[in-house]
Amino acid sequence: MELEVTVKATLIPFATISLVSFASCQRTHPDLSATAGQPVSVEQRESSRLDRITTLETVFPNASDRALYELITPATDGHQRSYSFALKQQVGMEVPRHFQLLTITWLHPAHAKSAPATSSTGGPNGGFVEKIVHTPDGAYEIRITLGELLPETVRTATVDFDQIGKRLLDAYPLAKSNKT
Repeated sequence: MELEVTVKATLIPFATISLVSFASCQRTHPDLSATAGQPVSVEQRESSRLDRITTLETVFPNASDRALYELITPATDGHQRSYSFALKQQVGMEVPRHFQLLTITWLHPAHAKSAPATSSTGGPNGGFVEKIVHTPDGAYEIRITLGELLPETVRTATVDFDQIGKRLLDAYPLAKSNKT
């Protein structure tokens, strides 16, 4: 299987940290019709299930909040799959200086580095917050991360890490039982 990577990086320095925002990274899959009769790999099945769980609707259930964001192409890297939701450009935002990026990463606990359940740092009009939750069956660690540097005039959704984690965990067993 070939790995095709397209990376756009923006380095935003503020306070004592710098955030790097990766805009696109995707894996190309072989033509499945060429392998007729062979089962789909576990990785593809897992990605499909996680794709059904990690949607704009799950993360931003309010339609007016959801309209402010776009889903960047999900990325698979080894034993993790990441979904990034970027705030759409608004009046008052300077590209590439201003951004808000909410990323949800599903990874197998055996491949996760230990980290506190919640961590954060920030500076004027910017910050970085991460919350970690685990699926009840222990199959995944879910990292919900928000990085932003925005002027005060920009409209954003209220990001409630506990509620996002709850909605993802609520959808997880349903997607698991509805495997395709």
